[in-house]
Amino acid sequence: MPRKIAVAARGSAADGPKGNAVIVLIMCAAVGLIIANMVIPTIAIPEIGRSLRASQSQVQWIGDVYPLVLAGLLLPAGALADRFGRKRGLICGLAILAVSLAWSAYTPSADQLILSRTFAGVGAALAFPATLATITSTFDASKRGGAVGLWALSTIVGGFVGFLMGGALTQYFWWGASFVACAVLVLACLIVTVLIVPETRDPAHANFDPVGATLSCAGIGAFVLAVTEEPLRGWSDDLTVGGLVVGTIGLVAFIAWELRAPRPLLDLRHFRDRSFGIASLTIFVMFMCDLGVFFLYFQYDADVLGYGPLKSAIRFIPACAALLPIAPLGPVAARRFGRRLVLSTAMTICAVGYFLTAVVGDDGSYWAFTVCLGVFWAGVALAMGPATEAIIEALPPAEQGVASAVNDLARELGAAVGIAVIGSAFNAGYRSRVSHLLGPRSGSIGAAIKNSPTTGLQAVARLGAGSQPRIAVIHEGFFAGFRAAMLTGTVALVAVAICVALRYPSSRRVPALSPVENHAGPGGGTEECLSVPHVPDLHV
Repeated sequence: MPRKIAVAARGSAADGPKGNAVIVLIMCAAVGLIIANMVIPTIAIPEIGRSLRASQSQVQWIGDVYPLVLAGLLLPAGALADRFGRKRGLICGLAILAVSLAWSAYTPSADQLILSRTFAGVGAALAFPATLATITSTFDASKRGGAVGLWALSTIVGGFVGFLMGGALTQYFWWGASFVACAVLVLACLIVTVLIVPETRDPAHANFDPVGATLSCAGIGAFVLAVTEEPLRGWSDDLTVGGLVVGTIGLVAFIAWELRAPRPLLDLRHFRDRSFGIASLTIFVMFMCDLGVFFLYFQYDADVLGYGPLKSAIRFIPACAALLPIAPLGPVAARRFGRRLVLSTAMTICAVGYFLTAVVGDDGSYWAFTVCLGVFWAGVALAMGPATEAIIEALPPAEQGVASAVNDLARELGAAVGIAVIGSAFNAGYRSRVSHLLGPRSGSIGAAIKNSPTTGLQAVARLGAGSQPRIAVIHEGFFAGFRAAMLTGTVALVAVAICVALRYPSSRRVPALSPVENHAGPGGGTEECLSVPHVPDLHV
């Protein structure tokens, strides 16, 4: 029977297979820019700190405030998109993001840069859920697998592009150049969104719960703050402990409220659906391990090999290439063999790649390390599409913005927890090894070495010709910490692979979607809802 779906108004550029492909590319570009904007400051932080005379606390907030605000606002932003329009949310978010990026590039002080990054996080939170929700509301369930796979791939590629662009522009121009370039790209994406992307929403059924929104922002924001700061401050620091306490209280209160609310922001009963809950867990752990690799890889290049940010990003290209041909295969394989088999296999591949990275990571061979990292990312690429589809299919069309927000939140929380957990495992392994090699009476130089590889190398550099033995200690400690971190991630990946194999439903029927309201097309014409037998195939 014909179904009503969200499509653009007649005569728009979004009609037909080519229009469908353009919509997907716009959404992928938008989410890629959001992720790129998250990692750009990490490359430029040294230059920013020197240029703006930022304190260590200000430097930390410049890097932390954007993902903190983004994670805290994702759930309410997704609900707002469902109610008032996903295209509208995307336009507002991209506009705020573009202005904030331009402001960041020319800000005269560190405090203003922190404020501009805060507004950039607000814009990203409004836009991020709308990207996936637009795809899932526009495409038929049987046709959207390739689109979702490309969207999921863009979240990884965006991070890599951010490192590459940030490294190149910071090295050859100035630290603000990467913000300017990103602002121009966001503005271009905004323009084509206004002209091409169709509007979808369901105000009659979308839930916006102000109390739940407040509690989710407080709980998630405090939790992300704590786990982000932990690698630098430690678990006993007042900010870390306070963030964990406030985050736990906020999240417990959020759960209690949502279970009682007549129209909750997020119906937590959806997590009783094993495909929804296990898919969310899969994405969480994948991104936990993925950001753990990023966190350590650039430290390895800087502290052990002495490479700059641009060279480090270029060295990522061969390993990242494993994502491109494999990501579109995930949804296809899931439809043929079932999601349980595909996801459990993908997580096993991830675990194998992580374990091999721990084994060969200290032999000094770039290609051995790259191949092992490519194995891990091949598993990630295979799992991203099916896991994302499982999450969005579990929620009705009226809540696609919230479904997208849950998917995005699993990524953001995984990234934050990954830096904390993988970083803590590294610190424990590193300090244990260098403490054993240096002994108890190592003086101020030894204390600096035990603190971190970076501070150790800075202290050792003052010794001149006598520095080589201590540099060797730092390198050996780094590899010991790296092995501990990679083995920690391997255990988490194996546990999820077993969970998927034993608990994920053996088969899952693709649900029939109920009608989705269609509103004015990109040209702002009369609202209409077209009845069509199916959505044209996606051709990209």
